[in-house]
Amino acid sequence: MRHQPSTNTSAGPTGRVAGGGLNTLRTTSEHVSVEEVAMRTLNTTPPRGSDTATGSTDASERRGCCAKDAFRISFGAIWLIDAGFKWQSGFVHDFGGMVNAAGQGQPSWLHWFFTLTHNVFTPDPSLWAYAIASLETLIGIALIVGFARKVTYILTVLTSLGIWAVAEGFGGPYSSGSTDIGAAVMYAVVALGLLALNYEAGPSRFSVDYLLEQRIGWWHRVAEVERRPRQAEKARRRLPAGHAHPVS
Repeated sequence: MRHQPSTNTSAGPTGRVAGGGLNTLRTTSEHVSVEEVAMRTLNTTPPRGSDTATGSTDASERRGCCAKDAFRISFGAIWLIDAGFKWQSGFVHDFGGMVNAAGQGQPSWLHWFFTLTHNVFTPDPSLWAYAIASLETLIGIALIVGFARKVTYILTVLTSLGIWAVAEGFGGPYSSGSTDIGAAVMYAVVALGLLALNYEAGPSRFSVDYLLEQRIGWWHRVAEVERRPRQAEKARRRLPAGHAHPVS
């Protein structure tokens, strides 16, 4: 009887090595695939703290906007109240006498100024009284709605100083019994504070200017007090990824 050769290829040490090698390669490839998937997941998944940080930043910005806007709106309401008093007939009737009374008792080196105000305002005091009431009304409305804030703040400073000088006589005449330097100058200080706040805090979302700046390219010139570092930072942020930042 003939001996049939064995056809079992898995027998012997060579077959065991070949089978073990295939299993090792399969296991290694599966392990590499798992590692690749894990690395891709880590690379594409944003850090958990980024959403929280972004949310906290947005919340702080909203609180800052609300605070500075509330300050501006409150100041505008005060201007509207003052304007309401000036629309009354008593102010229109007494405006000329108020201007003349402001120059009484002033030092001699200021006589030229009060002589000038007397010659300008007393010929038609009613016209000037209505003009001042209209100007204060416009300032109050512009402050409340946030219209042309930079120009409005500057106009508020000049108007306040004008009232302080002409109607209040620079808060004087000063003597041993003087108690303050006048109220209108404080309005100028507050307006300067709003101007500085505009410089530091930037655009205000709760304002007409915020809407106009999105539609009129040059409106930021009358609404915002911009500084060069902020403009440079905006320019750097607009550069595509991978581009070198301009050297200043």
